[in-house]
Amino acid sequence: RASQLTLGRGDHSLSVIGELGMARNVSPSAAGTHYGFALGLARLPLVAGVFASGGISEQAARNIVSEATGLDGAQAATLDGQLAPRLVGLTPGRARDLTREFVIGIDADAAYQRAVRNRRDRFVSLFPETDGVSVLHVRGPAEQLLAAYAALKSAAATARVAGDPRNRGQVMFDEFVQRVTGRERATDVNVEIGLIMTAATLMRTNQAPALLVGFGPIPPELAHNLIAAGHETWIRRLFTDPVDGSVSDCDQRRRRFTGSVRNLITARDRTCRQPGCDCRVSEFDHILAHHRGGPTTLDNGQGLCTRSHTIKHLPGWALTTENTGAVTWKTPTGHHYTSKRPPLIQYQPGPGRLRQ
Repeated sequence: RASQLTLGRGDHSLSVIGELGMARNVSPSAAGTHYGFALGLARLPLVAGVFASGGISEQAARNIVSEATGLDGAQAATLDGQLAPRLVGLTPGRARDLTREFVIGIDADAAYQRAVRNRRDRFVSLFPETDGVSVLHVRGPAEQLLAAYAALKSAAATARVAGDPRNRGQVMFDEFVQRVTGRERATDVNVEIGLIMTAATLMRTNQAPALLVGFGPIPPELAHNLIAAGHETWIRRLFTDPVDGSVSDCDQRRRRFTGSVRNLITARDRTCRQPGCDCRVSEFDHILAHHRGGPTTLDNGQGLCTRSHTIKHLPGWALTTENTGAVTWKTPTGHHYTSKRPPLIQYQPGPGRLRQ
């Protein structure tokens, strides 16, 4: 694969990661983690032997490889010899801390430079959980996040002393939302929410779940509560076809997917369309490339994560589409993986009746 890439076209390992993800039915991000773990463990043969014999768990081995990432070959060999005799029976946390201690001891200056680079890698991610709950993940310099956490704890303690009936966690969460959004109440967030439901759910004639765009299925009564609640929350309702469950079409002749077409692709695809990938949609792609005559339409559009979008354009990869909306990915080894477009509302109470 390296020989297929022209100079400046990127890293051939990304193509390997893309195929690995489809073969294992996981996202490119997860496949990249597997790939990196395998390469990292190969640099530590003695640690790999302890892992293979059951002396440490897989998570402990992953922690060790992660901490050893910045070492060169000679330094990795030194770490391997020092670490392996001490690993048996260590928990993942203790294995991580011991590895970090040895890595710093081998090259303290390099460890400092890695810390400087890592502290620049700040981001915020959102992960959906069950029953209308999500987790916000924040990564950044430890002392800054500790200060933010301490401020929320202090606000919660003050509220509790004043007789606030909420528990500490509830006060901390509400305080966080209020400070980030600048609203007086956590429920007064000024935001547009995409809510997909059948007409029967809207009229309360059945109990099919609704779909909160960017999160997933939610109970129908919760959807009605979301519509009724919030003084400055805008709800955009998208109704599904009673036969195939898809959203309605629209036609806009543009180079970029914007406006209603972009919103419909986001609502329809929900996650990245690469087979096995559940990452959030971050880019909008022409299945048949625009420079080859592909139109900027709902049928020729798909939502992808950034890594999958890059993989699609690497040498040896090809995509085809079918009338059903399914997209087939052909990999450089000749394997084929199909991404079917699932109906948004899959649960339907009762036998129902299809349109003639």
